[in-house]
Amino acid sequence: MAGAEALGLRSVWVTDGRPWSQNSYQPTHVATDVASAIGPLCGNRDKTPPPVEPRGRSE
Repeated sequence: MAGAEALGLRSVWVTDGRPWSQNSYQPTHVATDVASAIGPLCGNRDKTPPPVEPRGRSE
């Protein structure tokens, strides 16, 4: 977390039921599980995954 903060990067704390205990730096997002941590790291701020576009055939 400290490295991410120092570089201006996003970070996620996966709580797994534990509180964040560091006062000198903070994660940019807190998640309860790994699945909910993926969106904020990838830039998807809502919980809906982006639509997948079907691939066309090369002719």
